[in-house]
Amino acid sequence: MLNSTLPEIYLITPPITDSEKFLHKLQKVIEKNKISCVRLRLSSTKDTEIINTTLLVKKLLDRWNIPLLIENHYKIVTQLGLHGVHLTNGGQSISKVRQDLGTNYIIGAFCGNSKHKALIAAENGADYVSIGPLAETKFGNEEKASIETFEWWSEVIEIPIVAEGNLDQRTIKALLKYSDFIAIGNEIWDADDFEFKFNDLLLPLTQA
Repeated sequence: MLNSTLPEIYLITPPITDSEKFLHKLQKVIEKNKISCVRLRLSSTKDTEIINTTLLVKKLLDRWNIPLLIENHYKIVTQLGLHGVHLTNGGQSISKVRQDLGTNYIIGAFCGNSKHKALIAAENGADYVSIGPLAETKFGNEEKASIETFEWWSEVIEIPIVAEGNLDQRTIKALLKYSDFIAIGNEIWDADDFEFKFNDLLLPLTQA
């Protein structure tokens, strides 16, 4: 349904390689901003490192009661007491993951710029869909999603939609009525001053 409230902030971590350094950054962000949830991306393929890093991030977020979703590694969701999983494959495995996790955990799906994939994900039981990027990538290898897709979704579909990828002030302002969540990730972590970049990026939310 068309939003009557402003979108919430959905924070995406970078692929974490240095837990201590990143946790310091993450704490600075969540201390000063209202974050709806955090999606954890991990670069390691080693089980022990994945579990240890996830637990460190969860411990920090638990202090603020911020839900933690892990990207793709759904098999550790119940083991570590996470809130759910974000699937990056357009929701193709939602049915399988839902069968494994049951109904008490969040399953989200990234669907690129495809309304069709998003609809399939919703039909398969996704709790939310993520659409993007919202601007062309550096290498121009992904076609950007349109604001019209969000507008249509907000008028027709009740499942929440997340705007993700290459966001800027102008795009966020255009999405205020149509997106349930604004996903912020590399837009800030790649910046020299991530706190300034975060605040600058979200001006349309604070001024609305």
